[in-house]
Amino acid sequence: MTKLYSNNAILKVGDYHLENNAWGIDDPLPPQSVSGPPDHSIGWQWDWPTGSVDRVLAYPEIIYGKKPFNKSATTAALPRAIGELNTLNVDLSFHISANGAYNTAFDLWITNSSVAAQSDITAEVMIWLSTDGLTPAGSRGHAVNIPGGCSSFHRGKMQNWDYFAFVLNQSITEGNVDLKPYLDFLVREDAVSSDQFLASVEFGNEIAFGRGSTSLLLYSVDCS
Repeated sequence: MTKLYSNNAILKVGDYHLENNAWGIDDPLPPQSVSGPPDHSIGWQWDWPTGSVDRVLAYPEIIYGKKPFNKSATTAALPRAIGELNTLNVDLSFHISANGAYNTAFDLWITNSSVAAQSDITAEVMIWLSTDGLTPAGSRGHAVNIPGGCSSFHRGKMQNWDYFAFVLNQSITEGNVDLKPYLDFLVREDAVSSDQFLASVEFGNEIAFGRGSTSLLLYSVDCS
């Protein structure tokens, strides 16, 4: 099967997992799906007719590494101590056709153990490539000039971990995104520690409501 509809269903594609992640609701069959080869392009589709910009319902995504909420890692490259990372960048090209309220963002999980269980989470780091009607959690701080583009910096507290979000001033749909400078910035700010672990690199759309689809034309994580 190359299209999966059940909540949290995982489609394996090489060193990556596509997850039909509708974490904001308790529904075994949410109105979204993930798809992959040979019959479909790599991506996801959604149709949430109602909702509010104040509540994210889902984050269909592609995962590289050990997502703390999942049992296994997609690759042996992660988790890795932040201080040991020499390279962390993503080559990507994607197409979105959508309406409603959603974003396009990376989600990086930081843990205090290489086991990277849910209980090990210390921080969540998001890099928003576009907002499309949504606003990050937490309070907005100063502008940050990081190689690759300027962004606004947001920080807050989730139930059990710190939350940080960088919102790019100019949205992008293709190119090379260097994620390491964002982690380096947080280490310099003493927001995270270099001996903590980057558990996973995830990319997807947080969705509040609306209808759309995302196709990944190119997606490759370089982590060394």
